[in-house]
Amino acid sequence: MERVRTNGHKRPAHLYKKGEGGRPKGIKNKTSMILKEATILAAAQVGEDDYGRDGLTGYLRRIAREEPKSFVTLLAKILPLQITGVNGGPVDIHTYQTVDQVIAKLIDRGIPVPEYLRKSNVIDLKAKRIERTETDNG
Repeated sequence: MERVRTNGHKRPAHLYKKGEGGRPKGIKNKTSMILKEATILAAAQVGEDDYGRDGLTGYLRRIAREEPKSFVTLLAKILPLQITGVNGGPVDIHTYQTVDQVIAKLIDRGIPVPEYLRKSNVIDLKAKRIERTETDNG
């Protein structure tokens, strides 16, 4: 027996019955999985120095240095969209008024202070209050 499609073409009755065939629900596409694995393997083989140094981590460090826009795009895709604090609570946000406060917090936490935050590399910008006069428009 043949079934007639809505476009008028005939197909065998044993093919493409509703609810039969195809990839089972929850099973990933094999082609996508193979491509993903091959991409990761290739990046690991290239590494940081084109000879596999530090594998995938080395490759990602190199991309972060040489192609920061691409790296940020990758980070945006893999980082969670919502961030929660300790035990699922709200995130504790700290505001720092000076670079010295940031450096002190990094040191307290045992985090190395990046070169660009050191005193000699930071330009001190101070806001100056400007008083309006009656002759000012606005």
